[in-house]
Amino acid sequence: MREPYMPQNRNYGIDLLRLLAMFMVVTQHVLLQGGVINNSYGAKNALSWLCYSFVFCSVDVFATISGYVCFKEKEVKFSYSKYLKFWLPVFVYSFGFTLLALIVKPSAFSVKELIFSAFPISNHTYWYASCYTALFFLMPWMNKAIRLCDKRQLTNLTLILVLLFAVYGTFAKLFSLGFNLSAGYDPLLLIILYFIGAWMKKCNIPEKIKSSYAVIGIICSVLIIWITKSFVPRVWDLRLDEFLYAYDSLTVILMAFCYIVIFSKIKFGNIQKKLIAFFSPAAFGVYLIHCQSVIWNGVFKDAFVWIIKQKIWLIPVFVLCSALAVFTVCLIIDRLRITLFKVLKIDNLLNKIIKKSDEKINALSKKSVFDKISD
Repeated sequence: MREPYMPQNRNYGIDLLRLLAMFMVVTQHVLLQGGVINNSYGAKNALSWLCYSFVFCSVDVFATISGYVCFKEKEVKFSYSKYLKFWLPVFVYSFGFTLLALIVKPSAFSVKELIFSAFPISNHTYWYASCYTALFFLMPWMNKAIRLCDKRQLTNLTLILVLLFAVYGTFAKLFSLGFNLSAGYDPLLLIILYFIGAWMKKCNIPEKIKSSYAVIGIICSVLIIWITKSFVPRVWDLRLDEFLYAYDSLTVILMAFCYIVIFSKIKFGNIQKKLIAFFSPAAFGVYLIHCQSVIWNGVFKDAFVWIIKQKIWLIPVFVLCSALAVFTVCLIIDRLRITLFKVLKIDNLLNKIIKKSDEKINALSKKSVFDKISD
């Protein structure tokens, strides 16, 4: 997902990874919300779960990318008002699609739903956007803390976070809910992954690890979570069949780490760079469009059950093709939305609002009552 706060030095491999991660998100949803997994049995179900295992790390990839690209060793002025650039597309798709659905089919939707859709962050319509909101406003303080750490200190801090929340947190879920991070649907996970991404950037971790080792790490992680889910039964009250299928599990976090290692080192030609730069900002829109409640519940739900009726070897092919179709359509729609915003000069208006807001915030901060308290 394109972050509202980005460094100037662009890593096109990471931009491409953002697009790939969004494609993996869509593939996840084709398999689960689309009805493939829930309506399959036996070998077809096992194969569906294998496909799911390969793409399950997508959210962790996004959050780790945030830390990797948004941390800079040199302090830069942070604009809280730039959150509007993140919020506006969320509002446009949440409210706009609901309004359109209400106009087209008023008997199926209510004004209450329309009002509800006008507050997409507060009502958790898009869980990632809601969690990212917390991360965004903590980001400058997290960056400041990371800058104060030398490389050894940051490595120790990251190791503690991984051991505490990924290693212990994962295996504690065998018996209970662990730290109860809602299987990763929690701002705290995004904060932890941000630290991991920033550590990778500050300590130049990708350059110290061979891409071939990262590929092996991804494959091993996929096989571990898939075998545990598909072939290991419940034993007593131990949740052996599901404890690794969580965004805060050790194996899933490891996969995100490995993807950063691989893609951060990929080099591209000028034409490839232009294509990546053109489409990358629209990745977030793919998520907003196909996960919008009208689309999610009215169109996407069980829309791909037909795939499970195909021959077993064709299932991965149809899953990927279906995901690619959804991804492409949504990507084009949001690319058009971005272009329309420029043509209508909405971006210019937004920049003026941000500038004025920053001036007001700076003026208020100089008169803050907290200065007296801190003194």
